[in-house]
Amino acid sequence: SSEKRNQLEHCRIEGAETALEGRFSIISLKSVSITASHTGLSLRDSTAGVSMSSVSDCDTGIEAHDSELELRDTSVARNRRGSALFRSSVVMLSVTVTGNSQHGILAEECRIKFTSCEVSDNGVGASIEGGEGQLFMCRFMRNIETALHLDTARLKVNRCRITENLRDGLKLEDDRAAIWGNAFSGNGGYNLVNAGPENVSAAQNWWGAADEASVKSKLFDGTPEGRLGEVNVFPWLLEKPALLP
Repeated sequence: SSEKRNQLEHCRIEGAETALEGRFSIISLKSVSITASHTGLSLRDSTAGVSMSSVSDCDTGIEAHDSELELRDTSVARNRRGSALFRSSVVMLSVTVTGNSQHGILAEECRIKFTSCEVSDNGVGASIEGGEGQLFMCRFMRNIETALHLDTARLKVNRCRITENLRDGLKLEDDRAAIWGNAFSGNGGYNLVNAGPENVSAAQNWWGAADEASVKSKLFDGTPEGRLGEVNVFPWLLEKPALLP
């Protein structure tokens, strides 16, 4: 319950049950290393600004409930769960979320804004349920399961790179997200999966090829059986967008 200037700089916290816990407080972290703890950063009804820091080798790297969290130039790596975010406002700028064995990012009912982030080599890259916001110029690469899973999330996904994931690139449960100007290629499963009953529009994206047969071979919808919604990707981009991350 402290709104004073709570600040940690050039600190290392290691081997804790909870490395840093904030409750009804405002916290600033700069050049802080949190490692080998059960929970790295735990926030409840708090505000935290984290820059040039790292959270690694924890069971849960960052957990936030009903909080405001801003991460800049920070690494969340090699945890079981990278970030578990609930009913929170979350800004990530130039954040690397990599090597987390279960989820890189798990978000439920959050307001999010991710810019120039990398989500790579995780189990599931990012699973976002509910909420709203924007993913801009982010990279989802080499994740083992689905790279980006959206369920009832009102998100704008623009100029992102979703490539080289072992299974599916993007999985949608409904038509609430706006998907355009992105590049999909080299995913082991489908580039886009429509797992819901509604038709999905994802026009003006690059699908790794320009011909219709190649584009549609990497899309999954319920067209053959009529149980799931269709995926409309026309018109698609004929070449990879410039200035992608």
